[in-house]
Amino acid sequence: MHLNYIRAIICLIMFFVMMPVKALVKLPDLTVCEGASKTHLKTTVCSKGFLIEFLSRQINEKVGTVSYHYKICDKHGLTESCPYENFSGISHVDLLLPKSGSIFSCLSSKTQVTGGCSQGVFELGDSACFGEASGSSSFVAKCKNILLSNGGCFTMVVHFSGESTQIGAIPVILADKDLQSCEASCLPGPVCESGSVSQLSGLSISACLSRPADFWAMHPWITNKYANMAMPLMVCGVQMGCNGLDDGKSNPSCGTGYATDIMSALLSENNLVKQLAAAKLNLVATHELLNKANCADYKTAQSKEAISDLIKRCEGLCQADQSAILASGCTKALEAFNQSQDTGFAQTPAPFDRPLTDDHGG
Repeated sequence: MHLNYIRAIICLIMFFVMMPVKALVKLPDLTVCEGASKTHLKTTVCSKGFLIEFLSRQINEKVGTVSYHYKICDKHGLTESCPYENFSGISHVDLLLPKSGSIFSCLSSKTQVTGGCSQGVFELGDSACFGEASGSSSFVAKCKNILLSNGGCFTMVVHFSGESTQIGAIPVILADKDLQSCEASCLPGPVCESGSVSQLSGLSISACLSRPADFWAMHPWITNKYANMAMPLMVCGVQMGCNGLDDGKSNPSCGTGYATDIMSALLSENNLVKQLAAAKLNLVATHELLNKANCADYKTAQSKEAISDLIKRCEGLCQADQSAILASGCTKALEAFNQSQDTGFAQTPAPFDRPLTDDHGG
């Protein structure tokens, strides 16, 4: 009996010794971009026979988002310029994002990150390359369930609400089909600019938030917030506001059809009125959000006017004929201000960090 017991123990030990051991996943090298130059960064790289290409960074000023576009192609065996070793197909591709929720991040904890894949499924997080408890969902976007034929390609796009992220060097990670290796390559992608005014020394009075007229017209719940501040919003001598009933998105709602509706001004066929309304909303929002900032550093490209002086000059033309308005350059100068980049802060402030969300949270 004792001998049989010993034999059973030996057999059990041998069973575990002979069991195949699953190899540990090769984790991505997140230092791959250290020392990379922003101005000389490659826009295409090869990783295990796959060509990964950064296509573009695009701002959609109407909805208030910035998007990053990539293309991934299966090139194994098709070109000598994209060699591969131990090809096993592609499981998924990760794009690293700036970590949210930190004062040193350009993403707030409420920033909406969405995206899409022309093939496969888009989602946030990657436990395979970062571990179950890594918190990776806050800084990894992924395309998974990829089924590429040799020579085939798919595209990946990641959208950020707000427009704060800038192009820099980031790791883009390709995981192989066997989930044995997570290979990181350095490509252009979303980063936060370091050393901004707000990060180092508090907000500057010259900080500036700007959105085009179309943005304000497409987000009446945001327009409502700044059109109804304590001081009346005057455009061409007319007091503007949002005076409609609660429409489920904004209370009060911003309607059209009356001369005193700010939305009528923003949708006006008179482009001077439209650009003046947007410029004034930008200054009100800047003042309220950024510690009474006033866009003091902004100067027009041609005349180097301050934005406050430009608005004052252009409002003097509200009743002028079109030839006088055209000769003044006012419409183009105001539009350039409304379409300029935000300055003086690292993180897009609410509600501009979630422009698709209304007053009621929908």
